Amino acid sequence: MEGSMAKKRSYHFSLGNSSEGPVGCCARIIAKSEAEAVEKLKDRLPEAYMLQESEGDLDYFQAYFNANAVSEKDIDEVDDIEEGDYRGDDDDADAD
Repeated sequence: MEGSMAKKRSYHFSLGNSSEGPVGCCARIIAKSEAEAVEKLKDRLPEAYMLQESEGDLDYFQAYFNANAVSEKDIDEVDDIEEGDYRGDDDDADAD
């Protein structure tokens, strides 16, 4: 039965490149496949995130995200992980 369970891996997403443009963004998702990683990131990605509220001359700095634009092409690194090497819920235990 162990052989039939897909091993979880760590998928790194690059969603912007501050070396080439004004904003860079990345995320790392633990999942069993690239497709699952994309869906998990889409579910967790906010529409907007307030990075800095008013401080001095800066009124605010807010970033916006388009989850629909995230795809497997945005994955730039995949790492194997060992059980217990990551934090999070064991979604296998939540089977319906």
